[in-house]
Amino acid sequence: VGIHVVQTFFADDISEEIQISGRTGRQGRPGTFEIILLMEELEKFLGNNFEEIIDKLPKMDIYDTLNKARNLLFDEIFDIINKSVISAQ
Repeated sequence: VGIHVVQTFFADDISEEIQISGRTGRQGRPGTFEIILLMEELEKFLGNNFEEIIDKLPKMDIYDTLNKARNLLFDEIFDIINKSVISAQ
């Protein structure tokens, strides 16, 4: 059996999360991976009313909701950077 990796933050980029989860398997032995977050960590992606949002979601939908919020945040940051590059040219 491989190792068990616990990620204690929600990565800004999905590629970082994939890399962390990939650390579980070693020498052909599969491992396991889970994310455990403090409620306050969710505010970055879901806003000030994150507790209301989480309370309304079935547990199975929490990750999908966080991932959608992460993608929106990434898109916003990309747009800001892209506009800065265009204006600098």
